[in-house]
Amino acid sequence: MRSCFRNVNRVSGRCRAASLQWAQHRSFAWAASATTNKQRIYVRTFRDRVRHALLFEAVALAIFIPGSALIFDQPIEHMGVIGIASATVATLWNFVFNMGFDRAMLRLRGSVHKTMAIRIAHTFLFEAGLVAMLIPMIAWYLEIGLWAAFLMDLAIVTFYLVYGFLFNIAYDRLFPISAVGAPCAA
Repeated sequence: MRSCFRNVNRVSGRCRAASLQWAQHRSFAWAASATTNKQRIYVRTFRDRVRHALLFEAVALAIFIPGSALIFDQPIEHMGVIGIASATVATLWNFVFNMGFDRAMLRLRGSVHKTMAIRIAHTFLFEAGLVAMLIPMIAWYLEIGLWAAFLMDLAIVTFYLVYGFLFNIAYDRLFPISAVGAPCAA
């Protein structure tokens, strides 16, 4: 297997198969590949996924806490608790969801490259799962009904849909897969 990484001129199917096995063997790295033997396979690492999740939530909290306190006319402390608890849930969900999404894309498409349509679907699927987890928590903490929590969460989701979409485009440009992954000639 290691010879595949050293011998980039090798274009046998064995190198591509070995690199996919290597990526699948490591539970935290998934190959972003193409279908021809002349293209390279890149791996987004566990460390990169952790950096993505943490940066996403840190920047979001810096915007969310003061903005939501102002918009929802709630004490900043309450929105801070909601923001931090939500960020914790969202960070874990972000990590799990993106790993699963990458696996699904790799199986279904042979690549983790996202078209614009896939990016939009990715964003909406992520937010739908998060909404289902957060509404009960928001209702309980703020002592409001589920409907009021749902309406509040819709406003929050609107912010995160736009933010998540823009953040992920920026992240992919700042940290391209080829810059963080391990290449192998396929």
